[in-house]
Amino acid sequence: MLYFIYKVGYDMKKLKYIIICLFVLICCTGCGNSEVNRDIRKAGLSISTEKFECDILTPKAGEEYAAIKYLGDSYAISTTGVIYEISFGKMFSNNEYCRQANTERKVVAIIGDSIFKADDNKIYYLTSSSDGEKYAEVTTADKNYYAYKFFFNDSTILKVQLVGDSTYFVLKDDGNIYKYVLIQNRDGVQLVGSEKMYSVDTYGSMILDFNYDGPASVSTFIRTQKDYYRVVATNNEECNKYVDVPCEYDFKKDKLLTKHYDRIIAFNGKKLITDYFRIFNVGGSSE
Repeated sequence: MLYFIYKVGYDMKKLKYIIICLFVLICCTGCGNSEVNRDIRKAGLSISTEKFECDILTPKAGEEYAAIKYLGDSYAISTTGVIYEISFGKMFSNNEYCRQANTERKVVAIIGDSIFKADDNKIYYLTSSSDGEKYAEVTTADKNYYAYKFFFNDSTILKVQLVGDSTYFVLKDDGNIYKYVLIQNRDGVQLVGSEKMYSVDTYGSMILDFNYDGPASVSTFIRTQKDYYRVVATNNEECNKYVDVPCEYDFKKDKLLTKHYDRIIAFNGKKLITDYFRIFNVGGSSE
């Protein structure tokens, strides 16, 4: 009888210890997420009410997952080129907010958010438009076909974005971003000017992704192998408070996003996703 009482008391102490440990672990995890939330909000992003859960795109200890290379409004492209359709509202029929796209093609390079070069060296639509259905092959009937062809003939090009009339920013596999100026005429597309805009030498590591919406847009960013750089308002408090004080902008390292680099699974300049499924939105252009 005494042994039984002792045994029950011992088991209760053990159970109490386990409960305390679990409570501490949960609290620590919550505190860690709270710190990330707080810092990302300090960086000028707002917490969204949108929902997103996707096991295959989320890192978990000891499990394989598809790391996101590029994030669009309705898709994510993994580092291996696999396309995943995503939703921030309703779930798909698999009870998740993502699903692998119904195409066997893998992405090698992209232009904007609607065109990609696949592993078969052909050009496809990434999203549906008036020119064609998503994942359908782009043909010469598309008025921009020869511009797409011009870029995709260069195997070193990873991402292209139109930033002005006939002006493009081009990310290459050397980790640099170049400015290209093209003209299109009866003879096709010709390059009339190019220069290096953002250099590995300047940022200390290779550039992996970017978005450019102008020098006074908070959605303009660069992601390197270890840092985030963004456009920020240097007089944010004053220009938000006073109607007659214009905002002044600078492009510099975002220390808060960089601090939580490993907790951010995707960022496209306008939307950010953490590894615990919290969504943040960036304000629109301030130009």
